[in-house]
Parts: sequence; C-alpha cells; structure tokens
Amino acid sequence: MKDIATNVVSRFLRDPGRDFNAFVLETLQPIMYLLKREQNLTDFTGPLKRLLAKEKKIPCAVSQRFLIDTMMINSDRFLCRCLVSLLSKCNPIPMIQPPIDSKNNKYRSIPNIIHIWDYQRPILLSFGIGRFKGKTSLINAVFESNFEQSMKDKYFYQTIDVDFGYNFVQRRPVNIADTHGELSNETLNEISMIFNGFLVHVESTYLCSNVSKVIDYVKLASNKSYVLLLIRDVEDENDEDIQSATKAIHYACSNCQIQFLPNVSDKSTDENKEKVGDLREKICRDSVSFQCLNENSIREYLEKLMNVTEKTTIEQDKAFINRIRPILINGNKDDYPLYSLYINMCKTRLEVVKIDSYGKDFQNDKLYKLNNELFKADSEFKRQLQLGPHQYGSGFRLFLELLDSQESRLAYLNLLSMELKREREKQTMNREGVPFYEQLSLEIHWRNAIIGSPYLSDAKQQILVDAYRDYIVAGNPFEIVDGDNFEMQGDFLKKVFRLLPNKKFFVISVIGPQNSGKSTLLNFLFGTLFEARDGRCTKGMYGTLVNIQNKVSKDKLVALNYDCILVIDTEGLLSVQKTDEPYDKKLILFCLAVSHLVIVNVDGEIIEPVKKCVVLCTQALQYLGETRVRRPTVHFVLNKRFHLNEEYCKSLVECVQKTLTENNLNNEINLKTENFHVLSQAFNYKPFINLNGECKVSSTVEAFVTNVQKLCQHFIDISSDVIRETGDIFCVPNNWIVFANRVLQTIKKHPDLTYFQEVFERNQYNKIREDIRNDFDQYLSPAVARFLLEKEKQNDSDHIKQSFKIEYNRMLRLLEDKLKEHCDNHEATDNIRTRSLKFMEVQMISIFRSWEVSAVMNSERCKRDEIVTEIDSKLRQKANSITHKNCLLDRQAASKMFELEFDNLVAQIKDRFK
Repeated sequence: MKDIATNVVSRFLRDPGRDFNAFVLETLQPIMYLLKREQNLTDFTGPLKRLLAKEKKIPCAVSQRFLIDTMMINSDRFLCRCLVSLLSKCNPIPMIQPPIDSKNNKYRSIPNIIHIWDYQRPILLSFGIGRFKGKTSLINAVFESNFEQSMKDKYFYQTIDVDFGYNFVQRRPVNIADTHGELSNETLNEISMIFNGFLVHVESTYLCSNVSKVIDYVKLASNKSYVLLLIRDVEDENDEDIQSATKAIHYACSNCQIQFLPNVSDKSTDENKEKVGDLREKICRDSVSFQCLNENSIREYLEKLMNVTEKTTIEQDKAFINRIRPILINGNKDDYPLYSLYINMCKTRLEVVKIDSYGKDFQNDKLYKLNNELFKADSEFKRQLQLGPHQYGSGFRLFLELLDSQESRLAYLNLLSMELKREREKQTMNREGVPFYEQLSLEIHWRNAIIGSPYLSDAKQQILVDAYRDYIVAGNPFEIVDGDNFEMQGDFLKKVFRLLPNKKFFVISVIGPQNSGKSTLLNFLFGTLFEARDGRCTKGMYGTLVNIQNKVSKDKLVALNYDCILVIDTEGLLSVQKTDEPYDKKLILFCLAVSHLVIVNVDGEIIEPVKKCVVLCTQALQYLGETRVRRPTVHFVLNKRFHLNEEYCKSLVECVQKTLTENNLNNEINLKTENFHVLSQAFNYKPFINLNGECKVSSTVEAFVTNVQKLCQHFIDISSDVIRETGDIFCVPNNWIVFANRVLQTIKKHPDLTYFQEVFERNQYNKIREDIRNDFDQYLSPAVARFLLEKEKQNDSDHIKQSFKIEYNRMLRLLEDKLKEHCDNHEATDNIRTRSLKFMEVQMISIFRSWEVSAVMNSERCKRDEIVTEIDSKLRQKANSITHKNCLLDRQAASKMFELEFDNLVAQIKDRFK
C-alpha cells in the first residue's frame, strides 16, 4: 500500500495542472480495495498523508476523514449504506462531519450509521477539554482502535468517529467514540443521550487553571451514571492545586470518577504499557454496570441529529422494515405454502437419491415407499404451483412487491439482508434442523420467488429477472447450488444471464475443508463479499461476478479474452455438521467439471482425506461424459502456515501428482509441480482483555495481503492460457449455466461417481462387473431364457413363479461361487465384494423378473391359442353335423342352436381360467 500511495502522489505532483479532483478520484480505488477486504485504511492513508505533508499548493488537507466523506457525498443511498457497513468492519465510522460549505454552519450527522450501530453493547464518548496532544493515541492504545490523528483542518473540529470493534474475536465489552477538536457545550448536550458514559481528558495544568470550565463539562456529562475524568501528565497526584481541583469536581459531580495518568505519550515503555493496561481493565470492569439504552431510544436520539431529508429517508426505511417484518423477517410456515411444499419435495428427492441400489443397506420396499412419497410431494407442489401466484403465500407476494421499484430495490434488499442477519445473530442456538421459517434469509426469499416465477405474468417475470441481474451485477454473491436442497435453478439463471450479452467469463472455484479460510481467501483475492466466519458460513455453492481489466505486460496493455471472473465459493469439506463424504465428493467433482481453474485451499497441510477426495473425483471426471471442462487447471493453496517451507509444501503437491500418475489420471487435470502457493495466517490475534472470555483483536498480516495480491496477479496472468487449453465454449454465461446444471443432475443421478473409497476400487469394480457380464452371457443367455419359456408354457402363473424362484436361487448360488472366484482373483476389498454381489443380485432379479413376466405371457398366449383352436374345431363340427343331416332350419332356430353351443363353450373357458 505504501508503494501505491507513493505512485499516486508522484503522478499528482508530476501533473502540470495538479488536478486535485483527479487525484482524489485515484485514491478511491485503493480505499475500496481495502474496504472490500476489511482492511485498516491507515495502511494507505497514512503514507499518503505523510507524502503530502510538505505540499502547500493543494486545496485542502488530505485526510482519511476527507476521502471517506468525499466518497459518501458522491454515492447514492444504497452505495452509501454499503460503504458504512464496510467501514464498520475494521475502521472507525464518521458520526459527525463538518458543514459542506461556509453558508451552512450546521454539522452533519451520517444517517446510515443507524443501520450498523451496535445496540447490544454500551458505548463511551471520549472528548478533551482544552488543547493537548495524545488523546486519540491513548484511546487507540486502550481500546485497540485506529482513530485518525487530528490535523489542522475542518474535518477535525467538533467531529466524531465511532469504533464498534467488529474486528474483535469475543467482542470487546464496550464500544468507543472519539471526538476531534474541543466540543462545544451545545454539541455535547445535543449528543450526550446517545452514549452510556464519557471519558473526559484534561491536561493537569489546564485543569488547575480552568476548574470551573471542566466542572461545566462534567456536569453536562453527569446525566449518565458513568463519567471517568482522565487527568493527564500528572507529575504529583498530591499536588495541592490538583487535590483542590479534584475536590471541587467531586463536590459538583459526585458520580465522576477520576484517574491520574502520567505522561503516556510514549506507549512503548513498559511503565506506560502497564498504565494503559490498568486503564483498559478498569473501563472494561466498570462496563458491566453501565446502563444501556434500548434500541428504540438510541434510534430516536440518532434521528434527532439528522436533517429533514435524512429523517425522511430513515423514516421510510423504518416504515419499510416494520411493514415487512411480520412476514419476511419473522414469518411462519403459513406465509410460505409453496416453499414448504418445495423443500418437502426436495427433501424426499434427496432421500431417494441417497439410496444406493447396489449398497449393502439397500431395501427395495424402502425405495418403493420413498418413490411413492416423492410422487405425492411432487404432485402437491405442482398442484400448488398451478394455482397461480395468489396462492403462493404472503411471503412470495411481499418479496415481489419489494422488487417492483427499480430505483429502490437494491437498497431495500440490502436493508432486508441486514435485518435478517441481525435477527439470526440474536439466536445463539444451533441452527441445524431448525425449520426454514425460523431462519429466514435473503437466499430463501430469492428461492421462493424463483420457484414460483413460471406462473407469473411476463411483466412480473421480467421484473424478477431484471432484479436478480441487478443484484448480481452489484457484486452480491448469488446461489448456484442450493445447499439446503442440492438444487440449481438452471432455467431461471439462463434468463438472467441472457441479460449479459456479449460477455465471457473465466470460472474460478475454491474447494477445501471447513474453516480453512476459503471465503477469506476469495475476498482478499478478488474483493468479493462472501460471508467469512468460524463454522459453516457457506452452504452449497455461491458465485460472484468480478469485473476484470486488461492486464499490463512489459508496459503494454494486453487484452484478455474474457470480461469478468465467475468466482465460486463452496461449502466446507469434512464438515462437522454434515459428515457426508459422498456430498463432499459431489462438490469437488462439480467444481472440477465446471471450472477453468480450481483452487484447493487447505489449512497448512494437504491432509489425506482431501488428497483422496481430489484424486477420486479426478478419476470420476472420466465417467461424466463429454459435457465438461476439459483438463481444468488445479492449484493448491497451503493457507495459515506458520513456517513458509516451500520445499516441504512442494513435496506435498508432488505426492498428489504421483498418485495421479500412478493411476493414469495425470491428463485429466492440469496439476503441475509449481501449482502450489504458500500463505501465512491471514490475521494476527492480539489479546485484549480476559474477563468473561478471551477477547482478542484481529489485524491482517501484511505478508498475507502482499502474497495474495501476487497470487491474484498470477491467476490473471495464466487465465488466457488456461482458457485456450480448456476451450472457451464454457466462457459464455448461458452455455455455462446449461452445462453446469446438466453436470449437477448427472452427479445426483449416478451415485457410483462418488461412491468409491480408493482409486483402485473403481478399477476392481469395473473388472468384476465385466466378469459378471461374461457369466451372464454364459449362464443367463437368450438360449436359457427360451428353454425356460418353452418349459413353462403349459403351466399356470403360480407354477411359473415357483419354478423361476427355484431356478433363480439355483443360479444365484452358482453365480455367487463364480463371483467369489472373480473377487479373489482381483484381490477385491470387502467394500467391492459387497457392492459387486449386490450389483449381481439386482441385475439377476431384473433378468428373472423379465423372464418370469415373459413366461406368464407366453403361457397365457399358448392357452389362448389352444382355446381359439378348440372353439373353432367344435363350431365347425357342429356346422358339419347339421349340414350332413340335410335338414332345414329357420333363422331363429339356427341362431338359437349355435348361440346355445357358443354359451356352453364360453362357460367351459371361464371354468378353465378360474
């Protein structure tokens, strides 16, 4: 970041025109880079300010507060809210900003802070009385914050920033706000009700000379139960003037606590570190007794700081949330009848798919029962779907209403998403197995709308498609494979991607164990917004479109043969929640089949389960058919390593290569020896305080950021070559959606693709199956079938069933002996022996059932032919007997005689079929 700052400043200073606006615009790109990666902005703004410190011919002081304010002023409502949200992750957020122009002296509040305010923890306001140095640096040391140091500029006069400590692990017990410049009594009085207490800084000599002024400020703050007066640079606590001043303060404000501090400007000394630590511990322990306001009260006080326009906007947001809350946030099952039927159908379908016809636990009755349940569930879902949108529930209708406004839909979606996340954070219980309506998310609302879209009017369908396109283009992660139901909305996604004409993309996916840092890696690589936290933060597969610029090579602009990168984040492998190895293999196989580049992200080591799954899925690629990416490139990222021993890491990749080569799989994927990258921990965790849990503050490791930047550049550099090797047919969005959906359906329908435990097992199984087919050709040949059919043609169905059962058991014993010989010859594992036997049994059952049906049909056909022949013969005999007697019969007598004969024959036939 220092180099980038140097380059930005150098270009500005070399510019004859010194275009300040162009300079500010150029600084915004690295700022957004850091924000999207939840980085400390001082990594860039610090060097930037130092480089410009001596420059006098610039319109205004360049500060972090100025640059952030410039971004917000030039952003719309939705983008401004996103900026505030991103800032809150690791940086202080402006709460009070200076007037925009000299005509309006009213200080500005930042209204969007209301959406990310931490309403669950107390917050203190730090301000100083009189002029002295070191207030902000002390607060940063005590609270591990990074408030910007004051400068001689309007942005540091009666302004306020807030640090909510969202970058803490085991959150900090108290939040902190810091003022710049001396607050007026009026401003303090106006904002005091928002805070739970105050840290008041005053220099000792100033205190002794201005006791009455200090008392006035302390009285204003004393409406809160907690006021801590920090008397700075105290050489002797027992000094008469100091003691006199503190007595006067205690007399005027009895609840004011006083803390003496020596000169702590140098925070690096052991003595000062101890003083800072003592102050931190005191504040954190005191925070237990802080009186916290309820959320509504805080919102009310924050709104009082806003102007009329801002209040109107916030009121609109509040009204929107209140309108949707009962249904879209706190809804129940009755609000989502279509989605309830959909997940029931998907759940039953997954149960059917999980049944392996060749598995040792296969039960035909269970499969029949589940298929019957699936038929009913599918019928109920389709019946509800055909009733039309008015029967899809209030959740469906209200979400579509939200999307109607093109201008506001992204802002509304962002508001809804924030409220849903806030609601989930309140629920600390384990969410596994909880009904969907108790854990509503934006993904569920999108799914509900998408599955009901086929019966919407054309106009409504277009609104939904346009809205999803806008949502994706805005950089939001979108669902590719639904992790709850393992479904892909391929038809709908095709409609969405048709709205991206003449676009091509390069597909990069990441796979790896749970908690290995996949989402974090992607966010740092490409500035994506995948959710990253401990535990399972990704379910299924999500994608994000990242716009890409042409690359520079040897000072020349080189055009890339694609427009954006489709980045795919996947659910963690070896998940403690799922413990489902076949599911893990499905994720890996899908990514290998649909991606140009697959990143295998592992936590330090390529552990055996990951290596085995990758190799097995590489083998399974051979059985997927033609519609897949040919020879995808695979890179291993060894993440979170304490020691960057590249030779050792190289040996781990070579071990994977060796296994692939030994099994003739090295041509299925492109895994070169150099396709590995070693990264350190992404974050350092510094202990903060240990009260009711281990509280730590996280900060990004500079080496990690630098190496990830290099890795991103490497992936861009090789991308065109990868596309040329794999072919660009799957770079077209619509083509990719079609074939990705086809791959997913193939994986779901064929459990053999992800069944085997070892590579050699598939080879064993294939050979044994071939032996079984040869045995079938010999012992269950067409000649045998013809013999059995001929043998049973005179028997009834009961006799046939019993005969075939006896023949089946005789043949099964014979073929079981043969199978045992084959398994012994191939040294088959117990797993393959069991599966081969089940395969043979299933095939034999199918063959004998078809033969049995054919034998019954043949027997009935023979009986029918005999009966027809017999009837024909008797009728002819009757006719001949009459004609030979040379007697004449009238029509009525002849009809009666032959009808009687016919009725007798029919009665005889019926008796024979009883």
